[in-house]
Amino acid sequence: MPVVKPNKIVNISGVVENKKSSNIVLNLDTGNFDIKDSKKKVINTIPITKGYDAAYVINVTQKEDERTNVSEWISALKAGTSRELSEHEKQFSDNQDSLDEKIQQYNSEPRGSQKTELLKQVAQIQSDMAISENLLRKSQYKYREVLETPVKRSLYTPASFDDRVVQYPVYKLSQSYNLAKDRTVLIRDELK
Repeated sequence: MPVVKPNKIVNISGVVENKKSSNIVLNLDTGNFDIKDSKKKVINTIPITKGYDAAYVINVTQKEDERTNVSEWISALKAGTSRELSEHEKQFSDNQDSLDEKIQQYNSEPRGSQKTELLKQVAQIQSDMAISENLLRKSQYKYREVLETPVKRSLYTPASFDDRVVQYPVYKLSQSYNLAKDRTVLIRDELK
């Protein structure tokens, strides 16, 4: 097995890059990575940052300051999400308004080249709207997985038995894909 120079590894990314090295050992007693020299003496220790799920801290901890810190952290996440969400909602609403306007222009226009041009503009606005809806849904459910699901046209008109897929996807929220990194609150010491 390869051996890496102990002074070369200074953080957890160095441990990951050299994970096949024989002188990097996970200390099961402390949960940290020990970097050893050729004489099996520990030269460096890379500590692992510990954290808990925010819901766990709120429900389990007896320390009021821990509960307050986690509540403030969650409030800051919500505020950031709300700010981003309002920007995407405004963009989506603007696209919706311009789509309604173009459709009304299209309906009032007599046949001809101008009507064809308006149809192209409607299609472009629909495409822009699909992009803004994608951003909107992903900002609404920032800390959960948003799945774009293609659906068949027969979902909207069941009697048609049309197996073609609708151009724009339907968005579903999958709660089983919560990402731990987005829920984890770093802690300094053990909860009690």
